[in-house]
Amino acid sequence: MRAILFTKLERVHRGGLARAILAGVCHSLIVSGAMVMAEGPKEGRLPYVDEPAVIQAIAGLGDRTALALPKFKVDAKSDIYGCQTVGPVTRGYTMRMAYAPERQTALYHGGDHQTIRSNDVWEYHLGSNTWHMIFEPDGGNHGPMKDVLLFLARRLRANPDATMTAEERKRFEEVRPWWKANVVLKDGYFTTTHGGPILPVHTWDTLVYEPNRRVMIHGTGASPTDSAVLESLYTGVPLTEVDRKIDKSYSSIWMFDPDKKQWIIHKRPKSGAMPDMEGMGATMCYIPELKRVIYYVAAQNVSPHAYGMWSWDVVSNEWTELKPNGGKKIDTLVLRDKVAPTEEQQTAYSPKHKTMVAVIGTSTFAYHVVKNEWSRLNDAIPMECHDAKTMFAYDSVSDVFLLTDGNKEGRVAVFSLTTNQWELVTPVGDGCPPSDYGAGKYWAQPKGYFDPRLNVLVVHGGMTDRVWVYRHGRQ
Repeated sequence: MRAILFTKLERVHRGGLARAILAGVCHSLIVSGAMVMAEGPKEGRLPYVDEPAVIQAIAGLGDRTALALPKFKVDAKSDIYGCQTVGPVTRGYTMRMAYAPERQTALYHGGDHQTIRSNDVWEYHLGSNTWHMIFEPDGGNHGPMKDVLLFLARRLRANPDATMTAEERKRFEEVRPWWKANVVLKDGYFTTTHGGPILPVHTWDTLVYEPNRRVMIHGTGASPTDSAVLESLYTGVPLTEVDRKIDKSYSSIWMFDPDKKQWIIHKRPKSGAMPDMEGMGATMCYIPELKRVIYYVAAQNVSPHAYGMWSWDVVSNEWTELKPNGGKKIDTLVLRDKVAPTEEQQTAYSPKHKTMVAVIGTSTFAYHVVKNEWSRLNDAIPMECHDAKTMFAYDSVSDVFLLTDGNKEGRVAVFSLTTNQWELVTPVGDGCPPSDYGAGKYWAQPKGYFDPRLNVLVVHGGMTDRVWVYRHGRQ
């Protein structure tokens, strides 16, 4: 069996993979845990099939060992942003891939600044090393039209009688054909032709998978475009009539059903409050024991500032405001007590410790779910972390949190809640594959997740055709 394994691995990828073989040669595939976990859930049919060579390559990884997998396959009709070669380009402030356990995949979506604003949705299957585009970019890239879809629409809503400048009128007319071909008003809200959001924004740290309803959640959704104003101007229908067709019970949250390959806009609960969802740099974190998602925002980058913490039952759509640390306000915990994180934080949850850990800059914070309490743990993170620069995940096998900025050497910052200690690990094996936008190689924008089935941290850099995996420990 060992001879067969060597042959298959060498055929898949020479060089870095050989080091992974040496690291795992003394262990059988069964002991490694990867082959044991590769069977998947018993209910339902899995959407994708594992490739034995990929599974075996990952199974061969030893402790603190990394591997750059061979070039991944891409299953997509579109070639937006060159995705046929590099898969989904990392979107700004969108470093989290959302793991869907019953699908054995991770979902990805997000909007960048001006340049990349599309509603495509992707799914990565580690077992076959393949990116699948499961929702094509409806309406293409909306980003180049942001000046009209967002800023001009906002200005005209504030002053409907305002006269457009010559440049605004020119841009308005340039967008007209796109609007007529791609935008529909149906069931009280605007979407693209096949039901996708218009001008999606950063997810920041709110991209999360909810396994009970089985949907990916984009917590910040689409830009606050005033589509009614544009619809009125492009169609000639009076604005008052368009406004009457708008259902104001919809929120800015969007969800995606990967099984149906369908976007779903979120409706506010029929009774009870929910957060305004207006702050930038927020986070969402799924708590499996509660079957609820925690939403946390501490944003000073909007006016007025946005502070809040809520618990959301996605199935029943019930929201509960959390008042941690004896009922203190979030801004007090952040600004005065300094025991809770500020904006642009990243979070991950440990079921073992019943604790959600948040990182920002070099500071580590913890929210204990049972105690409903925030605390500051340390200021000793060995790399600068930020939701536009790093990816952060909980390794449920080794009971540690993993942080990386996708660096050339593959260094990973490892945090233990048990000891409250960080360690900077340079793994045996490959460093992270470089990206290249055409101006030379660089190492940045690592999106990723922890795959509990195959026991590896999975990282895909900004614009690269290879995925990198790291195993911290076998058991």
